[in-house]
Amino acid sequence: MIWLWFVTLFSFAVKGLCGFANSLVFTTLLSFGDSIVHITPINLLLNYPSHILMIWNYRKAIDYKICLPLCGMVIVGIVPGVIFFKNADISTLEIIFGIFVVLIALDMLFGRKKPAQGAQNSWKMGLLGVVSGFACGFCNIGVLVGAYVGKVTDDTDSFKANVTIVYFVADTIKMVMYAYLSILTVDILLESLVLVPISLLGLCLGIKGSKMINEAAVKKMVLIMLILSGLALVINNL
Repeated sequence: MIWLWFVTLFSFAVKGLCGFANSLVFTTLLSFGDSIVHITPINLLLNYPSHILMIWNYRKAIDYKICLPLCGMVIVGIVPGVIFFKNADISTLEIIFGIFVVLIALDMLFGRKKPAQGAQNSWKMGLLGVVSGFACGFCNIGVLVGAYVGKVTDDTDSFKANVTIVYFVADTIKMVMYAYLSILTVDILLESLVLVPISLLGLCLGIKGSKMINEAAVKKMVLIMLILSGLALVINNL
């Protein structure tokens, strides 16, 4: 239980600092001792109040020309992602999740900072949006969305505002689907409620810390940790 509290506090502090990666941190660290089928709906419920707080805090930086088209594309990918999550073998899920973690973290660590001119309206944006929705649906990975929004926004506040809008819409759709498919149960809801204050404390600490800590250094540290954890998760399930 202490480990669960620590991971919750740490992962949401990362969200407050960077605006992303809390789901990757939360799911990756807990996957070594628990099933991803149990972890993912808990993470979904914990994300929801943090999204509301982040949207309110960064509301002046929202750009609907960035977030709304991406919301639509993500929704298209969520439905098959959730169905896959419901029916796939647990070991298969964790191997795919680990591979996603490594590839995404490597791209964010070494990828281009900005897309080519006009990329915001290209087929690549649509493909990324749908793939992001699939990843959000099957294991609550939202960092693909973060990777794109980070390339089309000019400052930290704009990034956090717009990426959180997309996460909020995606998680609303997932919550309905998870409940309908009995992935989200009453027991998981009660377990998550206990962790909500810890997640909000971590988020607030991260937001305050972002004004004092070098965000670039934190992001690099988190991404390196995720690469190592993703590799370990794949190896453990082979």
